[in-house]
Amino acid sequence: MQKRNIRLKYCLLLHLLLLQHGITSSNTSTTVNNESSPTSSEPTTATTGSSATSSETSIASNTASSTIHGSPSTATNAGSQGTSSESSSTSSTESSMTSRGSSTTSSTEASVTSGGSSTASDTGSSVTSGGATTTSSTGSSVTSGEATTTSSTGSSVTSGRTSTTSDTGSSMTSRGASSTSSTESSVTSGGDSTTSSTGSSVTSGGSSTASDTGSSVTSGGASTTSSTRSSMTSGGATTTSSTGSSMTSGRTSTTSDTGSSMTSGGASTTSSIGSSMTSGGASTISSTGSSVTSGGSSTASDTGSSMTSGGATTTSSTGSSVTSGGATTTSSTGSSVTSGGASTTSSTGSSMTSEGSSTASSTGSSVTSGGASTTSDPGSSVTSGGASTSSKTGSSAITGGSDTPFTTGTHTTSNKSSTSAGTPVEELKPTGSLKPWEIFLITLVSVVVVMGFFVGLFFCVRNSLSMRSVLDTAVYRPHGPNLGRGPGGNHGAHHRPRWSPARPWNRPISSGTMEMRESHSGF
Repeated sequence: MQKRNIRLKYCLLLHLLLLQHGITSSNTSTTVNNESSPTSSEPTTATTGSSATSSETSIASNTASSTIHGSPSTATNAGSQGTSSESSSTSSTESSMTSRGSSTTSSTEASVTSGGSSTASDTGSSVTSGGATTTSSTGSSVTSGEATTTSSTGSSVTSGRTSTTSDTGSSMTSRGASSTSSTESSVTSGGDSTTSSTGSSVTSGGSSTASDTGSSVTSGGASTTSSTRSSMTSGGATTTSSTGSSMTSGRTSTTSDTGSSMTSGGASTTSSIGSSMTSGGASTISSTGSSVTSGGSSTASDTGSSMTSGGATTTSSTGSSVTSGGATTTSSTGSSVTSGGASTTSSTGSSMTSEGSSTASSTGSSVTSGGASTTSDPGSSVTSGGASTSSKTGSSAITGGSDTPFTTGTHTTSNKSSTSAGTPVEELKPTGSLKPWEIFLITLVSVVVVMGFFVGLFFCVRNSLSMRSVLDTAVYRPHGPNLGRGPGGNHGAHHRPRWSPARPWNRPISSGTMEMRESHSGF
């Protein structure tokens, strides 16, 4: 029965298409359950397969496609909708296109607006080239002019003015401002971009604000991202929070809890991100994996690694910090490297400064090639130039500068000054481990004992040899064979030497000759 009904329907549709094909070219057209309905003037309301309107207003419901070239258009549950001018409103349509005016779509597959404003809700994709577009829970949103607002969309792209996306897959803005929330990706080339909980956010101009996005990229203006996977900003300012990575090439960047943050210009502020890179301006990162800044200043807290090539960087509790120019301040970092400017590290694994000043506290190792270095509780401190101040260090080596050590394990200075101080009495050590000064004292005592033993042995042998020569000279006198105490002198015969008794004892013999003869005799 179902197959027969389907065949009958197809036959009826074919018959209608061949015999009763209707086209409306006047004021108002109202079609119900038709395959297609083109309208060139006045409003139209259709629950058709497709709807096209050239002017005035078009209202389509449950249509496959709706196209409007003039006036406003309102479509509901349509397959696709296109509007060239005025305004268009679609709901639950397959696709919506508006060239001019305003377009409002709800639960559509795709929404495209070239002029005016477009409002789409739960659409697959939304594209606006002029005016403003507002999309909610759409697959993708693209805006080339004016402002766009998307919520829970797959992707949002804006080329002009302002874009606001929420929970979208991706958001792109080339000009103006873009605001995205919980989107997969957000891209803004001009103006401002604001993304929240998006997959990625990219902004080339203006400002971008992203929250909980996968990645955020901004080339111009300002970018603010929160809890995003990655954030990139080439111009303006960017602010990211809890993002995977953040990149900023110009202006200011602020990231929080991101995986990585990169800033090439301006200032960057990141918090709890994986890595942060800044090439220009200032960068502030907190609890990030790594932070890289090539220009301006960078401030990082609890990051894995921090790199700054220009300006100043401040990192706290980072894994490693690298600064090539400007100043860097790191706290509780794994390693800190500074090539230019000043570096301040606290509780870091290692700290390296090639020029400027470096201040490290509780670091594993501190290396400074130029400027001044101040380390506290580091494992080792090495300074090639300038001054180094270390406290409670295992070893400190200074190539240039001044050196003042206090209770350190080993300390080497070739030039200038170094100052180290500490209170080893308050330092807690595991049970059974020796303190550096104890090891040094034990080594010193051991060396002194060994040296004393050898010196004593040397003097003992020397004294014994000299005493034997004196005894030989005193006992063996040329007075005759009777040298003993007993009667007849027979008891003293055993005192004779084993060599010749007729030796001329009156002739002086040198000690060297005696020693040689004793060695040959078996002594």
